[in-house]
Amino acid sequence: RYEELIRPTAWKLFLKTLSFNENVTLRKWIEETFQKRENFKKKLFEVKAKFLQQQTQSKDSKDEKAFSNFEENSSIKHLIEIDVERTYGDIKLFKDEYIREIEVDTLYVFSQENSPTSYKQGMNEILAMFIHSFYPFYTTSPTSNYTPDKFDLWCSKPEKYLNQIYTFFHDENEFQSDLYYLLYNAMKGIGSDKNVIT
Repeated sequence: RYEELIRPTAWKLFLKTLSFNENVTLRKWIEETFQKRENFKKKLFEVKAKFLQQQTQSKDSKDEKAFSNFEENSSIKHLIEIDVERTYGDIKLFKDEYIREIEVDTLYVFSQENSPTSYKQGMNEILAMFIHSFYPFYTTSPTSNYTPDKFDLWCSKPEKYLNQIYTFFHDENEFQSDLYYLLYNAMKGIGSDKNVIT
């Protein structure tokens, strides 16, 4: 049904991961979404690289601080992994290793990017709710490279490129990025503009 197809967009608007004001345009939504996704990929890469670096330093160095940092982050990641494994274990979707990896990485990035909040038990349940609600609407996109020229073309005749636009906003390859910002805004509070990511 049509109302089901727009469910992810409705949630993104409600949690303010998409702008909604008198100046909003389709192009703005596309640009916002693209930029957030690129930002998340950068965060994910940096957080993973930092963890590996701390792991190496803790083994090769006698620096107590380096060892302490790794121990702390390793404990956080281990707790996330345990919670994710227990999350909705009776539902097939949450037994999938791909989904579990998305959950672990998203929650771990959040813990590293949002000090002192870090990770708290229960965040896994909130993230799982988003996954369960959103994942059925995300599909594999035939577009491997998004460019400003492509966005210009879509926005020039949106009715002609409706399928491409829909697929862009529901690209399975970008699912994790979208989840991160939904989680962030849900955790920070949708009522306070200074807390949400815009």
